Amino acid sequence: MGQYSPHSAASGRAVQNSDLMTYDSETRRKRGRPRDASVPARIETAARELFAERGFGDTSVRAIADAAGSSAALVIRHFGSKEQLFLRAMSLDGGLREVVDGTIDDLGRTILTRLLQSRDTALPDAWRALMLAGDQHQIQHHRRDLVRRYLFDALVTRLDGSDVEARAHLVSAQLVGLVLLLWVDQDATLVGVSTDKLIDLYAPSLQRLIDSPSPRPTPLTVEPTKAVDHVD
Repeated sequence: MGQYSPHSAASGRAVQNSDLMTYDSETRRKRGRPRDASVPARIETAARELFAERGFGDTSVRAIADAAGSSAALVIRHFGSKEQLFLRAMSLDGGLREVVDGTIDDLGRTILTRLLQSRDTALPDAWRALMLAGDQHQIQHHRRDLVRRYLFDALVTRLDGSDVEARAHLVSAQLVGLVLLLWVDQDATLVGVSTDKLIDLYAPSLQRLIDSPSPRPTPLTVEPTKAVDHVD
C-alpha cells in the first residue's frame, strides 16, 4: 500500500476540480445556443405580412413565431408585446415624414402626389391595419400621434394668415378621409380613378385651405340721403 501524501491528495483534488470546470464549461456551450442576429428581422417581416393580411385581432403571437421560424417567447423577448411589434412592423414614419415638404404655392398637389403614389408600397397596408385596430387604445393613440406630428404640426409651421390651426386640421381631415375611402374601405368608385385624376380633382380643395385667406373687403356703408325741403 502506498504511503499517503498530502501533496498527492492536493494534486488529485486539483485534477478533479479541473475536470469539473472543463465539463461545466462544455455543458454550458452545448446547452447555450448562439444568438441569431436575423431573428428580430425575420419576426418583424413575418408580423408585417400577417398583420397586413389578417389584421391585428386575427394575428396571434404564435402564428408570427411560426412564420418566422422562431418561438413565441422570442417574439416577446425582442419586442415586448404584440402591440409593440405591431407598431414597429406597421410603421408609417417613413411614408409620412416628408409628405408636407415642398413649395407652399403648390403644396396641395405635392401632398397628394406623394401620398397617392405610395399606393404600390407597404404604406396602404399599414394605414389599413392601423385604422382597423380601432379597439386597441395604444394603437389608435399612436395613429393619432402620427397624423398630428407629420400632418397637423408640420402644416401649422408652414401656413400663414388667419385660422392656421383650423385650416391645418381641415387639411389633415381631408387627407385621412381620402386614405380611409381608398385604402381601408376600398371604395369602388375611387379605386377605379387614376392617381393623376384624383390629384387633379382633389388638390384644388386642399390648396384653398393651405393658401392664406384673403381679407374680406369691408362692406361699404351708404348713408341714406336726407330729404331736402324745397321752399317756394
